[in-house]
Amino acid sequence: MSANKHWLDQHPDAVAIIGMAGRFAEAPNLANYWDNLAAGKLARKEYSRDELLARAVKPEVVDDPAYVCVGMPLEDINCFDAEFFGVSAKQADWMDPQIRLFLEVCWHAMEDAGYDVSRLGAQRVGVFAGSNPALYLWQHHLDRLREHNLAQWLEVLTSNDKDYLSPWVAYKLGLRGPALNIQTACSTSLVAVATACQNLLGYQCDMALAGAAALTLPHDQGYLYQANTILSPDGHCRPFDAEAAGTIMGNGVAAVLLKRAEDAIHDGDHIDALILGTAVNNDAQRKMDFMAPGVDGQAEVIRMAHRLAGVSADTIDYVETHGTGTRLGDPIEFRALQIAFAQGAQRMKPCAIGAVKANLGHLNTAAGMAGLIKTVLALQHEMLPPTPHFKQPNPQLDLEGSPFFINDRLRPWPREPGRTRRAGVSAFGFGGTNAHVVLQEAPEPERTERQLPAHLFVLSARDATALDRYRERIQQWVAGPGRSTDLADLCFTAAHGRRRFSHRLALVVRDTGDLAVKLPVVTAASAEPTDRMAWVFTGQGAQYKGMASGLYQHVPVFRRTADACNSALPAEYPLPLAGWLSGQFDMAPALDQAATLQPLLFTIQYALAEAWREFGIKPDMVLGHSLGEYVAACVAGVMSLETAMTMVCLRGRLLDRLPSNGGMLAVKASDGEVRQVLRDGYDLDVAADNAPDQIVVSGHAEEIDRLRTALRDAGVDSVRLTVTHAFHSRLLDPILEEFEAGLSSCEFSPPAIPMLSNLSGTLLQVAPDARYWRNHLRQTVRFTACLEQLQAQNVSGALEIGTKPLLTGLVARRLPRGCLPGLVEGASGYQAWLGQVGQAFCSGVVSDIGALYPQGRRISFPGYPFTKSRHWIDSQEVAGTPSSQTAQQVDVQQDPLFDLVAGYWRHALGAPALSRSSDFFMLGGNSLAAIQIRAAVQRDLAIDLPMAEMMKMRTLGDLVDAIALVLEAEAASEVQS
Repeated sequence: MSANKHWLDQHPDAVAIIGMAGRFAEAPNLANYWDNLAAGKLARKEYSRDELLARAVKPEVVDDPAYVCVGMPLEDINCFDAEFFGVSAKQADWMDPQIRLFLEVCWHAMEDAGYDVSRLGAQRVGVFAGSNPALYLWQHHLDRLREHNLAQWLEVLTSNDKDYLSPWVAYKLGLRGPALNIQTACSTSLVAVATACQNLLGYQCDMALAGAAALTLPHDQGYLYQANTILSPDGHCRPFDAEAAGTIMGNGVAAVLLKRAEDAIHDGDHIDALILGTAVNNDAQRKMDFMAPGVDGQAEVIRMAHRLAGVSADTIDYVETHGTGTRLGDPIEFRALQIAFAQGAQRMKPCAIGAVKANLGHLNTAAGMAGLIKTVLALQHEMLPPTPHFKQPNPQLDLEGSPFFINDRLRPWPREPGRTRRAGVSAFGFGGTNAHVVLQEAPEPERTERQLPAHLFVLSARDATALDRYRERIQQWVAGPGRSTDLADLCFTAAHGRRRFSHRLALVVRDTGDLAVKLPVVTAASAEPTDRMAWVFTGQGAQYKGMASGLYQHVPVFRRTADACNSALPAEYPLPLAGWLSGQFDMAPALDQAATLQPLLFTIQYALAEAWREFGIKPDMVLGHSLGEYVAACVAGVMSLETAMTMVCLRGRLLDRLPSNGGMLAVKASDGEVRQVLRDGYDLDVAADNAPDQIVVSGHAEEIDRLRTALRDAGVDSVRLTVTHAFHSRLLDPILEEFEAGLSSCEFSPPAIPMLSNLSGTLLQVAPDARYWRNHLRQTVRFTACLEQLQAQNVSGALEIGTKPLLTGLVARRLPRGCLPGLVEGASGYQAWLGQVGQAFCSGVVSDIGALYPQGRRISFPGYPFTKSRHWIDSQEVAGTPSSQTAQQVDVQQDPLFDLVAGYWRHALGAPALSRSSDFFMLGGNSLAAIQIRAAVQRDLAIDLPMAEMMKMRTLGDLVDAIALVLEAEAASEVQS
């Protein structure tokens, strides 16, 4: 922490960039973006005449000699995952694609930082963004705006106008910080960054998204060149080159997530780069005209940024310029740089300059964001990407007499001992609003040694297809060449920083290579929440050498609880529980005596229960089998841990006093059938009624053998159990008095959690006493009755907590959601437990596995694979399609009223298929849609439904039924009159 403290002391107002996301031409993600930049690749596309005609460009325009058949198109601007964001199909069609794409990019920026927007807690996240003009509105909605329909007018406006870009992000991502729209033309996104930094430093928010969306419509076309404008005559942008003649309009959507650097370090965030300072100003009248750039304003804003950052110009290695490649703009910008860097004459090496517009064209409002992200990526990769097209400097630039050089090829930009790499990024807007940002390389992340033999990696998506795309994306990323990823940090981020959806996968892995191999083949599952969950605790018989191995070492809550059990042991019964669980002492001898085995089994089960509690789950009901009921009672608050350990130790010690001449036999027959056999002269008892056809008999070993022979001869299956005592039989009678007396001073309470009793097979309603536990030791375990009660109490699923599954099969057949073993036998108890946690996550028993990773560092890895569903208003669509036409598209339900009302829904929501159970809000319904539906009902049926009542009608069936009731009442009234 000392190195971080040093630069924090020097730059206390530093802001960290902790997440980035973007989509640019020829680059659907930032990995592709960097590859293109490093290769000097252009994102331009050349069109043939036929292609342009197919895109509705008029022949006379295409054939104009001034028409430039080149564009910088962004892929899939007509696609959006509307269902993911809860947007109706109609609203998605109507929404400006800039808003749609910016929603997806902001989601990815949060994911890239390792933050799940549903788990932000009290953290306030702001949104600062801007966009290009709402051309989609102009081209597709003008007729709708002319209609006398206020609800429709508001829907069009709020889904398209610039005013609503940031509020849409705040609303759909659930962000509670300031949501401000920033519009300063070409400097918009960098001004958004500066504004976000100021809000962070003023503690208006804890994190901030800053970015822009810039789409040019019509899309995927060329343009008509006009002399003396900013556009290039040949579709190339050549910043600072002698042949520079203009730019080309590009397309892109990008955002960064910012956080106060001190907080980012404290919270273990992955830091992409640091912002040391920002500055914004305006040229005012210090230029030729309103749209012209100004030397003085640009130089001033750069100097101001240096001053606010606390750095001198000679510490800047690189400047990402605005670099429009125009004859007017380049010389002015270069002159401003010379003035701003005049005090950097003492620099040891020249400063590189570059401009991403050579690759992407001019992204207007997103131009500064493209340059900022490019520079951050350069810092991360320790390489300066080339500026394409540069051959000879513009003669108006005094390049040789300056501290600058144009970076024309890929150059190393490595970290250097004793020197910090810094860069500047500029953006200058039409109208004169200038912005400059000073960046610094991210501090080296602190490494923490965490020796875990395995990790649990989880992934989820909204549907199975998306999950398959997601796993493929992650697998390719993990297996990528040169990839070096800390597996613990990856699993920490996956657990804490990604939204949990219903389709899930989980796998236990040793390293990233193991992850890459297993990801493609692991079976996914669909999680379903369990309404009522029971915890079932295993009795004796599940013991084995090495049980729960590794849990004591690697699961802190297990270790703390086991230590608590050790401390709760009676002073007269000291046992090395921690030594057995940690592997310090051989566990095998402890398994041979009840006095050591039963406290050990209790400790493991109780510690496992606390470990499962860490995942935020709790039982709605508990029960245990024989010894397991002691754990259930302790979990339910019937007795303290000290009392429980006293009872278990006493129980085990007394059992060991008995002769080792007992035996137990599991019989495949009913309770009545077994008892009938026992009446034929067998001195044996029914120890447990586990299932209608599974009875356990207990008594003298000789009698057990005699019964087994008789059953075999009768064709009845039975299995001799490996035990040393005849539990729950008359052979325990000699110790019952002493056991009861030993419990006479113990205090018991009624269960705080509903608990089923082995004695009665029903809920325990009162506090048990010493006589209860005496009878519990001796009498039959009525487990079948307990399972019947689980069904009667509407328990839907169960978790068996024990060292291995003994009861899972019995319980699972009774409950609709089955029973999940909390631990299975394996070479490593820890890895086996991780596997069960993964199963619990996939099935929905557990939704948050963050407790596995209480500490860690968030890292960047590929984000959610949005579904690309087409949402676009085609030119042939008629504005304001009447609801009667819409109704005809609904599947006929043989119900005219349903068809009519479904037509209203389709018109308002754009839902492709509707049924009575269709949910208004799940289809993206909102108050404006409800207003339109209400107006249609009032227009066609003369029924005035109160708006408050309509918002309570979630399903289409609810609304149809409500209207039907009104119509029936009106009809009845007419008959009476």
